[in-house]
Amino acid sequence: MRGIFCLLVGMIGALGVSCLWDSDTVAAELKGMPELQDVIAGRFERNPALYYEMRIARIKGKKEFSFPDDYFDVAVALDRLGRDDEAISLIENRLDPVMGRVLMKEEGYKDVSYRRAANLGTFYIHRGLKNGEAGLADLKKGLELIERAVEINPDAHFGREKVQVALVKDLLWQRAFQKQLDENDESHRLAERPKLTMTKKEIREGLIGLMVLGAAWESPMVWQWLAGTYDYENSHAAAMIGNRIYELDKKFSWMKAELPDPLQLSNYGIRDSERTDAIYEELQSNGEEWRKNREDFMLKRMKRGFHPDVNKDFWEGYVEVPQIEIKETVPFGTYDPEVQFTNFIKLVVGSCVGVFAIVIGVILFLRKKIVLDAERVPKV
Repeated sequence: MRGIFCLLVGMIGALGVSCLWDSDTVAAELKGMPELQDVIAGRFERNPALYYEMRIARIKGKKEFSFPDDYFDVAVALDRLGRDDEAISLIENRLDPVMGRVLMKEEGYKDVSYRRAANLGTFYIHRGLKNGEAGLADLKKGLELIERAVEINPDAHFGREKVQVALVKDLLWQRAFQKQLDENDESHRLAERPKLTMTKKEIREGLIGLMVLGAAWESPMVWQWLAGTYDYENSHAAAMIGNRIYELDKKFSWMKAELPDPLQLSNYGIRDSERTDAIYEELQSNGEEWRKNREDFMLKRMKRGFHPDVNKDFWEGYVEVPQIEIKETVPFGTYDPEVQFTNFIKLVVGSCVGVFAIVIGVILFLRKKIVLDAERVPKV
């Protein structure tokens, strides 16, 4: 347990949870969330740094920011580039004074307040994750802001903000747990691990949202939670997720992870593991080819001064790498060692009972035959 939590605390900086909201978010939500196959492959839109640098330069070159979209677009772009301090400053020192002066209808104000809380909370969480123990205050402040965003708009972003809240709460609990272990402090009992009140399906959708609309695709912990949302009937999906986790961190034993309820991983395996691994490699190769093709096209166009924000014909001539077709069907049966052992015992016992019944039947048959033969013998 201690080793697992040491590892998880070491992964905090790579968590990359994001509930960002800018002009790209609306387009992404209209497209809907990709299927697990595309998530594993990485076949979803991720833009190069130049995309955000050009967006920042274009908006900053304007005489006046458009309220509130330009503020959020620039702030999110700064955060995407790892410039969290600037993103936080833009919201608190430039957007907030404008918000205080603008008169809006209640619903309009509610939407802007929601986006502000979601973005600013995420900025603080990202900065807190980078700074280890020194970032604890930022993590707590970010958590409060994300909880406020959920309160304002509980159903936004495919529910990913609820999942982001759960992830950050669990990280804070893990930190407190690890600190108590390191200090060998038994003077007080640690608070109970935060419980997840969402269904596995809700958690899965939120985690995929964090990956597609944020930076969590590179987080072993988010993938680990995703594996916990799949049950026995989808063990091959969980196995492919395990491959992704191993790819991100080869020292991480995902099957031994300590996860909160209801995400604990069961002790199961799969049939046809070689074919499952081969399909995973095919998906990864296809996803990387798709990503590189898209990024190369974008960079070539952007270096000539074009950008999707302002050029409606930006994607003219773009040819997408087709999705691979999985020709063989991988059986989604499971191999549970405990269940298999139980079934083996049942088979042995059943076989013994069957053999015993056959032997008894043969004995009874022979006995009856002997009696009948004896009766047929003439009496002298």
